[in-house]
Formats: sequence, structure tokens, C-alpha cells
Amino acid sequence: MLWCYDRTGDRRLLELAENSWADFLKHAGEDGHGDLAPERVLADMPIKSHGVTYAETSKLPAILYNYTGKIEYLQFALAAQQRIFDRYMLVDGIPSTSESYSSITSRDVHETCDIADHTWSWGYLLETTGDGIWADRIERACFNAGFGAIKKDWKGIQYFSCPNQMIATPTSSHIPDSGQMMTYHPNPGEHTACCGGNVHRIFPNYALRMWMKNAQGGVAATLYGASKVTTEVGQHRQPVEIVEWTDYPFDENIDFTINSAEPVFFALSLRIPGWCKAPRLLVNKHAAALPKIEKGFAVIQRSFRPGDKLTLILPMETLVSRWPDHGIALERGPLVFSLPIKEAWSSVVVPRYSTPDFPVWIANPSAPWNYGAALKAISDAKLQKRPMTPDPWLDPPVRFTISARKIEGWDLAVDLKDPDRKFSPPIPDLAPGKDVGAVAPDFVVAQREFLPAHFEPRPVRVAEQVERIELVPYGATHLRVTVFPEIS
Repeated sequence: MLWCYDRTGDRRLLELAENSWADFLKHAGEDGHGDLAPERVLADMPIKSHGVTYAETSKLPAILYNYTGKIEYLQFALAAQQRIFDRYMLVDGIPSTSESYSSITSRDVHETCDIADHTWSWGYLLETTGDGIWADRIERACFNAGFGAIKKDWKGIQYFSCPNQMIATPTSSHIPDSGQMMTYHPNPGEHTACCGGNVHRIFPNYALRMWMKNAQGGVAATLYGASKVTTEVGQHRQPVEIVEWTDYPFDENIDFTINSAEPVFFALSLRIPGWCKAPRLLVNKHAAALPKIEKGFAVIQRSFRPGDKLTLILPMETLVSRWPDHGIALERGPLVFSLPIKEAWSSVVVPRYSTPDFPVWIANPSAPWNYGAALKAISDAKLQKRPMTPDPWLDPPVRFTISARKIEGWDLAVDLKDPDRKFSPPIPDLAPGKDVGAVAPDFVVAQREFLPAHFEPRPVRVAEQVERIELVPYGATHLRVTVFPEIS
């Protein structure tokens, strides 16, 4: 309705759109409508909803705000998103949504549709607010959760994926009643074919929002990647081409070349991610002062000459984040790092849902993965940089090595009623009887039920020997350990 209104100016369409939202709110508290009753949204109540339904619907008032300017629409949209961020975010940048919003342990999962739909909705919030935090959220989700749910030859995806997945077989899904949805499958939902179609929206939506217009009549670089944009800028709408070259997010430098027929004065907005503490700018290879950063953007207003080159440098810090069950994860800039588990691949053909060319891919672990992180200090994590590779998600140019110790007895979970069924296990409790395995008080959602319900963890022992293990970006893995037991 609003798309048509934008092109026709027919105010009956605008009125119809507002009335439709008002009618929806009359039923928004009923089951199946996203738990979007205003009294629950504005009170920041926990979400009792299917993740995709909530993601797709909660963006609508932000779009209405774009066309009406009514602040109550924007306030509603922001409050709806805050409910997500207060409780449900996993380390890879997407909320725990399996199928409904849930807890944030290392085995909590998200549906691939949720990767597409949450980032899609955050794109509308980026357009609406002009706040770079939404681009920060989009890049983290796409680079980690997005690539992490996809087989790297693009012939299979997971319906459910999660931070710690040590096995992906037709019987390994630890979410009750979810079948084989953690295999790499051309259509993992089978008769529910949502993820097989929705996965193809994730990265086009990223590309679609890499460049936007800014409030000063110029252009904003919002999501980074090698690209070229042609547009008109400035008071006289002069044509300009901006070529961006970068190996981001694997590298910290982003180069912009301004191509125009003559000098042109305009405002160029550059996003400064919230994780970057000391950004720098070069103009034609000379250091230049960055303007004050507002809402995540530095706005450079100047007369650009044909061929001018700007280099934005975004130094990336190495950080450790903390998760339930005394788990820790390693991050650098927008990337989360995981221990890649070597896979033993096999395949089957499921009639109607796969073919010999696009089979169901099954991954069993074929190398040790049962490590705890023995980080005495962040400096123990040694960054290794290599030249850029043709496909950085197959052969990552950045890696870390960290100190680790094996945890003997931390094995795949086995269903006692069916020993052939194996599952990714929880993080082990390294000190039974002490309050170390408890969920940290900051994590306010009770842990969901997992399979196998009758799993009995074995006693564990931390090995004496310290080893160095190599971590790669989360998005470069199929099987992985991302949230490690902390044994330092």
C-alpha cells in the first residue's frame, strides 16, 4: 500500500495502510499474531511468538513512520525490537528462534528464515532511523549466522543452525519434533519450503542496503563491501560514481574513489561500527580529521575532485564475550570465531525433496573438538593474517590460535533409548556441586527443552596438556564449537 502511495500520491492508500495497522492491533495479542499487543510491546514484556511472524510484522510501524512522520509508529517499532535485544540474542548475531524466541545457550538455534527476516527488518529500521546500530546488527548476523547456515558450495542449507553444532545428521536435531532440519539439505523444511526460498534473500538484502541517500542530499556508505554506486548528489544533483574496494570484514581498510566530470560538493556519510573505538581517515593518502560521529556515522562534507581517494580504517579489537553455563566466545570486529570440526561427509537422496545433484548432506565429526578455552589473557589469542583468498568463506584469510585443553568425557550426547541417535552436547559442568554451571543472572530466559530428554552426561576431566588450536570465522564452518567451556 505504501509503495503504491509513494508512486501515486493517492492519500486513500495511506489511509488504508494506517487503518490496516490499526485493525491488526485489535488482534495483535491473539495467538499467531506475533505477540504485538501494544501493552506488551511498550512494557518490554518477553516475546511469546514465532520468530518469523514477529520479525516480519514488527517492522511495519517503522515503514508507516517513514510515510506519516507520526512518532508513535517509530516508538512502537523500536520497542518491539528492544524486546529481542534484551533477551534473545545468540553470539552469531541472530536471536534464538526455534521456532519461537527462546534461551541463549550454546545449543539454542535459529531457523534460517529468521536470519533472512530479522536482517531484512533491521534494514527498514536503518532506513527509518538513520542509525548505524542497525547496520552493525545486519553485518554481524550476515557474516556469522548467515554464512554459518549454508553449505559452502551453496548446494544445501540448514533449517536450524546454532553456535555449537558438532554433528549434522538426519537424527541429530536436538530441538524436539524437528526431524532432520540440521542436515545440509536443498530444502530442509521439505513440505514446509520456507528456508529454501528465504535463504536467497539474505545477501541481496545486504547488497541492496550498502548505499543510501543521506539527509544532506549526499550518499551514505552503510554496509561495507566491494561495490560501485552511481548517483546524483549535492545542490545541483551532479552525477558521481563512487567505487569502493575492500576485503572487509577480513581487513580493516576500506577505500573509496570519487569519479566525476568536475569537482562536486556533497556530503559522504561513512558508518563507524559501534565496536570500533579508534577509526581513522586518509584523504589522498594523507591523515585527515574525522568529523564527530553521530548515530554511528561520520559525515564528510567537502568539494571532491575527480579521482579523490578516501581510506577509512576501522581497527578491530579482539574481545571475549560471555555466555550461559560459563561459556566464552572470541570476537574480532563483526566476526565471531569458531573451532572448525573436520567433517566426514555422506549423502542420501530423499525422494521429492532432493536429487543426486542436490542430495541431503550429512556431516559427522572426524576430528577432536572437545576443547575448553584456556585463555589467561586476551593476548593469548594470536591473530594470523594471510593474503586474501578467492573464497574467504572456504579459505579464510584471518584466523586465531588460542591455548586450549581437552575435556575428557565431553562427547556427543547419546539417546539412551536409541543409541544410534547422537546430538551436539551442552557445555559440561566442570565443577559439580558448585555454582559454576548456573546460567548467569544477565540471561533472563529459562533454558528450553532439548533432546535427548533422558541424556545423562558423563563425568569429565580437564587434561593437563595445553594445546594450541586454530579458530576461523564462524561463517567458514559447517560443524563448529563457538562457545567454549572456560577453563582458565
